Amino acid sequence: MARPTKITAAVVRKLEKSFEDGLSVTEACGVSGISRDIYYKHYRDDPEFSYKMDRSINALSSKARAVVAKAIKDGDLKTAKWFLDKVDAKGEEPFDEKQIEHDLKSLQERFDGVLGRSRVVRERRMAALNASKE
Repeated sequence: MARPTKITAAVVRKLEKSFEDGLSVTEACGVSGISRDIYYKHYRDDPEFSYKMDRSINALSSKARAVVAKAIKDGDLKTAKWFLDKVDAKGEEPFDEKQIEHDLKSLQERFDGVLGRSRVVRERRMAALNASKE
């Protein structure tokens, strides 16, 4: 049986839960019954979908940060030391140039996709408006 090519609301929920549980894209796609190609196509072409996926992917990291912050606030010196070892002296995380380049490329692709869709929608609206005038 072939995998579905559309991403339904049920598939989105399965993907979100999978990411919130810490699964990789490959694992989440397997659980959700879609291919990685379909996932990445929707991620690239659908800003709402990509927003939901990013939010879910970051959920586990956000929870982990909250646990670390609570431990530090509660006076856990071992966690505080570990945290300070992970950041530089200025209190900022060190720059990862490759990650920054990847993030910029991803944002540019998403921006280009949104512009392309906006252009198509605008052209369709103009064609419909012109057709209704005739």
